[in-house]
Amino acid sequence: MTARDFVDRWADTTGDELKLFVGFDEAIVGICRGFNRDPTVVYCYAKLLEILRRMGGDEEWLETQVLGGWHGPGTPVVLHQISESVGFDDDGAKV
Repeated sequence: MTARDFVDRWADTTGDELKLFVGFDEAIVGICRGFNRDPTVVYCYAKLLEILRRMGGDEEWLETQVLGGWHGPGTPVVLHQISESVGFDDDGAKV
């Protein structure tokens, strides 16, 4: 089962309306839920950028055109995974 299949099955089973970033199914990592919050599709930032670069895009486009949009309740969220390859300064900012 692909991540998109999981999202579709979730929506079919629960009746939740899950919004998606079109063309980025490979970057889906799950669904987040929380108190007083609609279930929301979660994407991996690094994978979004990888897909976008294959399409000729760049990080600026990702930030403004994909992440910069609000599409109402259920707008997808993006996970920045913490790994050994990512460093942070003393204020917690990514370096």
